[in-house]
Formats: sequence, C-alpha cells, structure tokens
Amino acid sequence: MSSLDHLVILLHGIGASGGQLMPLAKSWRVSLPKTRIAAPDAPLHHWRGHQWFSTTAIRLNQRMSWPRVKHLTN
Repeated sequence: MSSLDHLVILLHGIGASGGQLMPLAKSWRVSLPKTRIAAPDAPLHHWRGHQWFSTTAIRLNQRMSWPRVKHLTN
C-alpha cells in the first residue's frame, strides 16, 4: 500500500448518496495520485436518499426573517 499525503472528502447534496460521487472521485484519482478520496453517506435519512441535516423544521419564511448582519461604522 502506498503512502497517502492528502484527503479529499466529497459531500453529496440532499437526497443523494456518497456512492453517486464515486465517478467524480475516480476521475480525480489520476490527477491526485497521493490522495485518498472519501464520499460518505450522510447520517440522516431522506425520502430520496440521505441528508446531512434536517430540513423539516426550516421554512423559507423563517429563513427570510432571520436578523440581518449590519455593518458597524465607527
């Protein structure tokens, strides 16, 4: 087994899986010879696959009402 110097972790989108990113990982393998590429599945289940965080409690109108950051002028 060869020595690996780097690690790239690919994170899939909502409803997908790490396995869907493996073609991308394989295509990068030639350009990144001393790199391990990992594409794990997210821990939460989604009706189409996996997700990294829950979206059931987040509604668009709630996100829009979050306080906005104001620039400080001194």
